[in-house]
Amino acid sequence: MVGLYIRHEGAIAGISHWALLPCYVLTLMFGPLGLLTFLALRWGIAVAA
Repeated sequence: MVGLYIRHEGAIAGISHWALLPCYVLTLMFGPLGLLTFLALRWGIAVAA
């Protein structure tokens, strides 16, 4: 479910699939760490824009 959330929100934010791959791997291996990485990535892109 978290992977689907990352994919959906990443598509809305316009984040490249390649940039999301580390988030998927971290989510698979360490759960919440992957979600936190995605949220930090999304926040960083929003601040830079």
